[in-house]
Amino acid sequence: MSTEPSWVRDAIFWHVYPLGALGAPDTQDGPEVVHRLPRLIDWLDHLVTIGCNGLLLGPIFASASHGYGTLDHFRIDPRLGDLDDFRELIAACTKRGIRVGLDGVFNHVGRDLELARDDATFFEGHTGLVELDYSDPAMADLVVEVMDYWSRQGVSCWRLDAAYAMDPAIWAPILERVRASHPDLYVFGEVIHGAYAGIVTRSGFDSVTQYELWKATWSALNDRNLFELDHALGRHAELLEAFVPQTFISNHDVTRIASRLADSRHLRHEVALLALLPGTPSIYYGDGDGFTGTKYEPLGGDAEIRPPLPAHPAELSELGRPVRALYQELIGFPRCHRFLHDAVITRSELTNETLALELTSRDGTGRGASCSRSTSAMSRPRSRGWTSRRTTSRTHHEDRARLRRRQRTRVSRPHSVSARRRHIPRRRGQGPCSRGGPHERARARADRFRSAGRPRRFARPVGLAPATAFARQCHRDAPARAARPHRGWRGRGRAGRVHRLAAQPVVRADDAGVRQLAAARRFASGEESDLAELGTDVGISCNVAASRPLPETIEADNRDVRSVRMDRTHFRRGERGWEGDWRSRRPSIYLSRI
Repeated sequence: MSTEPSWVRDAIFWHVYPLGALGAPDTQDGPEVVHRLPRLIDWLDHLVTIGCNGLLLGPIFASASHGYGTLDHFRIDPRLGDLDDFRELIAACTKRGIRVGLDGVFNHVGRDLELARDDATFFEGHTGLVELDYSDPAMADLVVEVMDYWSRQGVSCWRLDAAYAMDPAIWAPILERVRASHPDLYVFGEVIHGAYAGIVTRSGFDSVTQYELWKATWSALNDRNLFELDHALGRHAELLEAFVPQTFISNHDVTRIASRLADSRHLRHEVALLALLPGTPSIYYGDGDGFTGTKYEPLGGDAEIRPPLPAHPAELSELGRPVRALYQELIGFPRCHRFLHDAVITRSELTNETLALELTSRDGTGRGASCSRSTSAMSRPRSRGWTSRRTTSRTHHEDRARLRRRQRTRVSRPHSVSARRRHIPRRRGQGPCSRGGPHERARARADRFRSAGRPRRFARPVGLAPATAFARQCHRDAPARAARPHRGWRGRGRAGRVHRLAAQPVVRADDAGVRQLAAARRFASGEESDLAELGTDVGISCNVAASRPLPETIEADNRDVRSVRMDRTHFRRGERGWEGDWRSRRPSIYLSRI
């Protein structure tokens, strides 16, 4: 199996086409530089809120038109900015723990480039794109020099455009030379058809794009023929024995998934498949906000799928809020259960309109998560709306009795059922977050544990992305968010309890981990700290959805031993979105095939 960098296991990319997203003109009119690239910095926190921790940029090198006719591999396209703008973007991403990837267009160049020979062939009939001749050793030297230059600028990932049009054997010596200086580099190729596993083996790629699975997902849903999806999943499972494919449901070359689906209600199924199925997923910009767009074949037919973004995320339409919430909820699942990255797929049920899958940890230990299994099912709903399955047991009744006893006490826990159901006369300054209120008492109790140096269980949700700045914002907004009423919660044991938002670290149990955990604790408590101490491989976890806690808790003590386990599952009335059996510790998500 190919050995990809360790950080890729947690990677979820936000794929953006800069020339379109930043409103650049279609052609290069002059040499003047327009600083559009820094506008993406305002979107980095939005990237994190969706659940991503990687920024995959489309072509940014100097070109005359759409970016794929490169004229200078060492210069930023003047329509986007210059090298200082790129470095500013890299610094902003590093501060938030976001990895950056570039689109390497090395199969062809613009016709005006000196490397283009007069007798060269045109790429796929485009007269403005000339294919490079790699029989000349100078071409391989150029690619090595380009990849090394931008990797030293802070690039961690390369998407190799049109890799399907090149002999895979060309890349093996090139990547060997590049990885000698950058061993942590992640490289995947754009491959549409062919023997994926063989291409990866011959080329030295870490992965290739999974176009077969992309086509099968929406086609099976539109035709109500899940046998097609099952066949593609069988091939996907075979590929996982050799490498982990790069998965997606939209990109800059295809119709957006919201426009591709015949029934918009199936969008939740598409997002669930992207989140749960093994792979290294990428989310195309705008998909997480409900963007639509159709690709057309004539020249200029990409305009709808490469639209400009608003100047700031706050200007996004409220119509995309439900889709955004859907992405936030589902994309957080692979971040909590890391074994899904290369899980073993087992089919347990299959009909034309029903497909049930069981995903099991490849090593059988569920490393990185509290459990080793997850279930995804598509079937017709049993009742109207979304409902959760209730399990009645002796332990359940004991928990309910314990809850009733807690309701009779005078001490109110933060957002417990007793705090919501008992009538508490409130005057000014006597809210749950006011001085002396239950939230302040909970924080004081936590401070006593911390000052005494006692081991403490951090019962807070595992987050969606390693975002330091956004986690700081969540920490500042914690009292206001905690004061917000959460209606309709039902559960067992700690029913309805919502933990205060805060940042928690995911660290290594070694000397470096000790320093990183100490820095993260200072950061979470609101103290001034150098964010660089956290390192780019440390995830700052926070529940960015702020809608309800995920069924995970982090345990950490002063020796910095990290473990993750399941907590009692919370249910939401009237929805069947998340469900789990805490006794068997097997979280499940059931999707309704409407």
